[in-house]
Amino acid sequence: MKAIVYKKYGPPEALELIDMPVPSPDEDEVLIKISYAGVNPIDWKIGEGRMKAIRAYDFPLLVGRDLAGVIEHVGSRVTRFSPGNKVFAALPGPGGAFAEFVAAPASYVAKAPDGISLKESASLPLVALTCWQSLIENAGLARAQKVFILSGAGGTGSLAVQIARARGAIVLTTCSPKNRAYVESLGARKVYDYANDDVVGEIRRDFPDGVDVVFSNVLGGLHEKSYGVLKRGGVLVTIGEPPIPALAEQNDAREIDLVVTPNGEQLTEISHMVDNGNLEPPVVTELSLDECAKAFRMSMDGHVRGKIVLRVR
Repeated sequence: MKAIVYKKYGPPEALELIDMPVPSPDEDEVLIKISYAGVNPIDWKIGEGRMKAIRAYDFPLLVGRDLAGVIEHVGSRVTRFSPGNKVFAALPGPGGAFAEFVAAPASYVAKAPDGISLKESASLPLVALTCWQSLIENAGLARAQKVFILSGAGGTGSLAVQIARARGAIVLTTCSPKNRAYVESLGARKVYDYANDDVVGEIRRDFPDGVDVVFSNVLGGLHEKSYGVLKRGGVLVTIGEPPIPALAEQNDAREIDLVVTPNGEQLTEISHMVDNGNLEPPVVTELSLDECAKAFRMSMDGHVRGKIVLRVR
């Protein structure tokens, strides 16, 4: 099979397209013929070696954690899937979705939504699970609570806005002026210009009592300032940026530094949300598998609206 790999840590230009053996699924696994694979920042961060202090990886290193495709073969103990099923899944790091086949535990996999394409399905798993596990599983977001979601037009933020809206929450978010109508269409009640240095002050003026939950999926100063919009006892969930214990204590906040985990049952719930019209996939930019380095550079620039998806087949 064809696969995109790193033979050593490096920039996106270090990626290579090589031939590898097709994996054989264990008894609890399924073999998936991958049609599309989603690109996430964690993919190029692993490739650059940013995680090597936490975990050492073997080379050639396959990355890619989002995928959608068709079941090719099922292990002897797998009963929920059959060859030919259209599925989507998120893989644990470092991944392996930037290849023509992958063997994955059946517990990571769910049937893809019926109402969207496999290309759109590939944009969903990791970001949707991140939002689900942040807002619902950990923060316990409830109806009529106020949630501040940073970067509502991005691949993660756009899903977080919709999941929070479907939960009945009042959604506040940031984006550029050109994306304002887009995030409002997703269900954001109040939208703030991310370039405004006084976003926190604006929110406090609009909501003097503060918000119940902050979902911080961006790096930098606004993450730190966002503690200031939490009400006493609120919850701040961080993705990719470490919590700040002193600020949490100062604001009597509960911090959650989320590490998303693959979960086929939650993906099934997310698939139902899509088919019920409660969740739209992100806007998708499609590139081919051999354009993976270009996709990584686009992701690094940080101004992609929605998600980048690689066409594997």
